[in-house]
Amino acid sequence: MLTVAHCQRCVHYRLRARPELFSSADMQSAGGLKARLEWEQQQDQLRLAEQQRVDDNQPLTYEPHFHAWCAAASPFDEAILRAVDDATDATEEQKPTLAEKARQVALVSRHEATAWLASANEGDYEAMTRLVERGRVTVNPVTGEIQPTYVLCDRVNRRARCPLS
Repeated sequence: MLTVAHCQRCVHYRLRARPELFSSADMQSAGGLKARLEWEQQQDQLRLAEQQRVDDNQPLTYEPHFHAWCAAASPFDEAILRAVDDATDATEEQKPTLAEKARQVALVSRHEATAWLASANEGDYEAMTRLVERGRVTVNPVTGEIQPTYVLCDRVNRRARCPLS
């Protein structure tokens, strides 16, 4: 896919590292084989659940395991996606100006989110409310943990012409 090939050179491209839990020596025993099979089944279930969220355009409220995400557009901000879409759909004459605007919107958004996240993590209810209302974070109702929402590279760079890179 062109998007992935293009994004992999981008400074904003992030992809979670795949853990290597089993060595070839582990595969010499029945217990090792069983553990690896169970691990792979869990990974398949996680992959399917994540793909369903992606297909349904639901926000990813955790760092994606199987999809690349954009550090410039995360945590989620609709203003960034609108600016990216405007720059992508622009005429050749408008592209440089709108691409620069998209980069500025992303920069301001990230700084704003960083400040609000810091305040929210220190107990600022108003900052947490702003973040939740804008879909930029979710809050675990049990632990109170604040988790940013992630924007996939495929969403930002639909046509392999990302203005944020």
